[in-house]
Amino acid sequence: MPLPLLLLAGAGLAGTAGLRKLGQGVGHFGDAKTIAERAKRLGEATKRHMDASDAHFSAVAAHFAEHRQNVQTVSLVRFAKLYERQEARMNLTDKEFAVRFHMPEASFKEIKQTAHLVLNLTNAAMTAGSVGIGAAQGAGVLVGAFGAASTGTAISGLSGAAATNATLAWLGGGSLAAGGGGMALGTVVLGGLAAAPALVVAGFTVAKKGEQALTAAHEFEAGVKEFRAQVSLRMALQQAVISRMRELHSVLERTRFRLDQAVALCEQQERQGTLSDPQFEQALLLAQSVSALLKINVLEPAQYPDKTAQPSTSAAPPAQSLPQVPAGTVQESDHDDATWFDDILVVELTDERVNSALYTPDGSILASTGRQLALWPMDDEQLEAVTLDFYAGDIKHLEAHPTDDLYCCARGRSPLLILEDLQEETITHSELELDGVSVIGTQFISDDHLLVVGEHQVMLIDTHDGDTLWSWSTPDQNVRRFALHPSRQLLALASLNNEIHLLNLPKGKKVCTFRHDGWCNDVAFSPDGRFLLSASEDRTARLWSVETGLELHRFEFSGRYADRVSFSPEGEMLAVGFANGMVGIWETEDGHLLNLFPASAGRITALQFLEDAWGLIAGGESGLSLCFPDKEHISAHEA
Repeated sequence: MPLPLLLLAGAGLAGTAGLRKLGQGVGHFGDAKTIAERAKRLGEATKRHMDASDAHFSAVAAHFAEHRQNVQTVSLVRFAKLYERQEARMNLTDKEFAVRFHMPEASFKEIKQTAHLVLNLTNAAMTAGSVGIGAAQGAGVLVGAFGAASTGTAISGLSGAAATNATLAWLGGGSLAAGGGGMALGTVVLGGLAAAPALVVAGFTVAKKGEQALTAAHEFEAGVKEFRAQVSLRMALQQAVISRMRELHSVLERTRFRLDQAVALCEQQERQGTLSDPQFEQALLLAQSVSALLKINVLEPAQYPDKTAQPSTSAAPPAQSLPQVPAGTVQESDHDDATWFDDILVVELTDERVNSALYTPDGSILASTGRQLALWPMDDEQLEAVTLDFYAGDIKHLEAHPTDDLYCCARGRSPLLILEDLQEETITHSELELDGVSVIGTQFISDDHLLVVGEHQVMLIDTHDGDTLWSWSTPDQNVRRFALHPSRQLLALASLNNEIHLLNLPKGKKVCTFRHDGWCNDVAFSPDGRFLLSASEDRTARLWSVETGLELHRFEFSGRYADRVSFSPEGEMLAVGFANGMVGIWETEDGHLLNLFPASAGRITALQFLEDAWGLIAGGESGLSLCFPDKEHISAHEA
């Protein structure tokens, strides 16, 4: 070969290699951007949840402290005055007093000391012109007697982290001095979190290599994961402390009520000159119980977490991979403790493309894979698929009867496929011809009535004889998805002309229209019927008020198409599946983000919460995944 041609060929090879490297670099930049944006969104959401949890915790703790102080300054002061009068009237030594009222002398002396201290503090506060005991003066003195506080600063006068730390120190009797002691919650420097996204973005701008950007994104992601783990621990401890405070509050309030009644009866008998030893002894014992309850710390020092313990974080996976657990074992008994705020585990059930999937009434997962149906019984700990042994065709939508073992498969212009007894060895299946109607989905609205929605037509079918009970044309000719209102009186039709029509049933009269800026890919009603959730090619999912027709919240991620939406069974959360396989979980009412995680490697075609929201199924171009919000639910077992 002539030298020029060799040189040309060499240049071509070098150019190809260069283009390949360039493409890899561009890919790394894209992956880095996705990873960093997800981490940034999760970090911001985590800080918002932490701030809300801190505020709630501080409010509950302040109320708890005020209640304890009220018991001290009202009920115990009232008893102390009664005791002082009886002590003067009886004129007994401590030993004689203890013997007369059947208690150890040490216990009597403690009650006597407490009564005198309470009266002295009350008199001092009254002299200073205050009503009750001042926070700065009284709290510090009462610590020794009642264990009510460990600082001289009123917790109600603090806010944010200061209130949380002071409250925890007060509850446990320890000090949260810098670097040691008290409730070691794993202090997080929030300023670093807030500054990190800007630094990462700046780094992407000036980075010369995609690998550097990807490494920086993974480092940022690891930092956010650690931050979320620490905040999760913080919030769990706060909830445990709140539960303990409520328990102590309840016991203290019941005992205080009995003390108030006993003292009131003693005062009445005093005025009548008939106060008996048994009645005074009852008040004495109840006052001793109240005093003991006030000395109880909410958490003992032994319950504090080790301040040196740090959550472990593993290296983040590449953007195109999933944090999957092969051959997982489901532990449904633990799902009551699940939280979608924590890390998500993803179990890949199949890598075949899934057109539609659903969680069946009997607790199994049914999905259309290719031209077959596969069933994953959830009572099988290994989650092995059972392929139904017949040709199903190209199924667009699956629908389950709410009570019977009956299923309907929509297959476009092909006849509807009706299946019965999926759990039996022999599956009964039949077809229902609809004269060329292009069916996009169906829904059972009663035991024997099936709503059929086509691209151009909506009809109600009697499943026993196949008769059409009523039928009408859709407002436009491009219906893509639909949702039936829980009342069965409203139908939402999402179309390719960027609109969602809300129609009444059975007549199909239009009630209102919701508009996107692109094709509408999916739509769902909340379980209580108050909200409508939609997904669109305009790269947003939106939450609408059914009553007013107004947009309430908008959800998006990284400029990706929104493919599928789903509400949790109770409606408190919603899920949005995006075109890059990412799934976001948001709180319905306030629109706050709970989590973002990769559930697939491509577009999402099916999305549904499981019973009690303990899991989520996500189907798409790359297969079907089962997602869990708590690592306790799945134990990895190597095949």
